[in-house]
Amino acid sequence: MEEKGVSPIVVIAIVIVIVAVGAGGYLLLKGGEGEDPPPQPPLPPSSLLTVTAEKSAETTVELTILHEGGDDLAIAELDIMAETSHGFGVTMTSVDFLGSGTFSAGDSITATYDYGAPVPAGTVITVFIVHLPTRQKIFSSSTIVVQSVIEFELKSWEVVDDYGWPALKLSCYSAVTIGLYLYDSNLDQIDAGSISFTAMEDGSETYLLQLAGMWETPMSGTYSLVVKSTFPQRKPLYTKDFAFSGADVSVTSCDITDWTYWHSGDYTLQELSVDVSNDGDLPAYVDKILINIDGKDDYIFAFEPCILPGESKTITESI
Repeated sequence: MEEKGVSPIVVIAIVIVIVAVGAGGYLLLKGGEGEDPPPQPPLPPSSLLTVTAEKSAETTVELTILHEGGDDLAIAELDIMAETSHGFGVTMTSVDFLGSGTFSAGDSITATYDYGAPVPAGTVITVFIVHLPTRQKIFSSSTIVVQSVIEFELKSWEVVDDYGWPALKLSCYSAVTIGLYLYDSNLDQIDAGSISFTAMEDGSETYLLQLAGMWETPMSGTYSLVVKSTFPQRKPLYTKDFAFSGADVSVTSCDITDWTYWHSGDYTLQELSVDVSNDGDLPAYVDKILINIDGKDDYIFAFEPCILPGESKTITESI
């Protein structure tokens, strides 16, 4: 009788190890000894980026990305993704950068996205910036707050006298803190100031910029107003030129208001009243008026020297 045996069973085990590296990843098949390890994926660039979000229209958000240091970046190799936390049905939507070339320290670029629905100020969005060649995130934040639209409105302006200082009185509104800068016709800065956004929350705020020194009649010419935001970014918001032909002062009448009669038949002038008008468009500061009586010069001194545009004043003084 022929014996039957049991054949041995040979089991060959192949071990597969999955190793995740970054956002890419590869499979490592464990094989024989002496094989070269697979190539490592390239590392992403290292850069310090900051991102701010601004409501540029009713449904549109504009992101400003500032490069604050580190490696240069090729803009063509970057992609940005953003979503809101307000349930607008927006998933991580890729947004194209507005720009090209190299993104270096000190540079800023913008990206915009229309969400298709109103985006209220204060909306919190999540932003990722991806380096495409390595498919790595080089920026990630889930706490970017959409700021109000940065805007400026000059509601009104007029030329005034500010306790002896000729000034431009501005009524303004802005959603951000602003700096105001006034330049003369030679482009020399003659005054500057700032208004906090909290001071304009009721709709407007008034500010005075001086046109010249105290009791000094401003020169004719073009004055330029420049308004810039000061936070979160310093950027121009508004410019306006004011062209002035200057003060135009004239004497419209002159009356003797007091005199002394002598027994000799002579008269002595004691007091004179002069009507002065300013038909120009800048304040005039008159400190004295020259008069000539019988070939002799004399002066009337004005103790309220400012005559505003379109204004007339009567100056009465002793001789």
